[in-house]
Amino acid sequence: MATLLAARLADAMVPPVALPVTLRRTRADGARHWLSSIALSPPMRAAIARLVEVTAVDDPHQAAMALTKVTEVTAPHLDRGTRLELERLIARLKGAEGGKVL
Repeated sequence: MATLLAARLADAMVPPVALPVTLRRTRADGARHWLSSIALSPPMRAAIARLVEVTAVDDPHQAAMALTKVTEVTAPHLDRGTRLELERLIARLKGAEGGKVL
């Protein structure tokens, strides 16, 4: 569930969703609060927290790197379809600059 939450925040950095940074900051604040209330292994918590942090700024490339780490640490718990969706989102984030897909 935490992976889905963080991925949705990252998805909001690029079209077709592309939410304004002020709204993404508000959503990241809420996500941080929720994440503090659930049990996660330390590697998962660190990776997901980092992804949540970078969704609050306009740097899709940093989000792609953070989502790559999330995918690595959560892969044993995700099915193939979910991993593929995360990989597609990573590719979209890597192809974006300043919140716009190139």
